[in-house]
Amino acid sequence: MNLYQRRLRAYICDQVFIAFIGSFITFWIPDVYPLKTILVYIVISLLFVFKDIIGIGKRIYKIKVISTLPNDLNMWQIVLRNITVFIWPIEAYLVLMRQKLRLGDRLAKTDIALKE
Repeated sequence: MNLYQRRLRAYICDQVFIAFIGSFITFWIPDVYPLKTILVYIVISLLFVFKDIIGIGKRIYKIKVISTLPNDLNMWQIVLRNITVFIWPIEAYLVLMRQKLRLGDRLAKTDIALKE
């Protein structure tokens, strides 16, 4: 399996994980309409932004995010890398065109590598 396939499968795993957490919150939190909606939105947004840390896709497919800068990967790079998910049409276009790097990777100066 090449790196592109691993990235795609890891992304799908993360989406399923986030959907499961969102469904769990929706089902188990008492139905106080505006509060529940806001809580679910905040939790899902945070899961998207921090999915490289808490997601399961990269762990399962043994890939990791690395910094292309001389220093180690930091929290700001992770946030900047994943905040672009909210402009998903551009991200989807780049993925479908089989670009090596997503828009978020380009902005945050990150890349994906196999774990040793």
